[in-house]
Amino acid sequence: MFLRVGMLEVPVWEVALSIVLMLAAIAFFAWVGARVYRGGVLMYGTSRSLKELRKAFKLK
Repeated sequence: MFLRVGMLEVPVWEVALSIVLMLAAIAFFAWVGARVYRGGVLMYGTSRSLKELRKAFKLK
């Protein structure tokens, strides 16, 4: 988007949409990271596999 804005005339709605999508992605990955971290802290001492990651994600 930075390249497009610098080289072309980009409608304002496209810039706004890209900012909203970026903020939504940041919020989503922060939420996922917080859940995995919280579960991972409670599960210290275990192996780090995909199965354990799923279990850490489900912990509340």
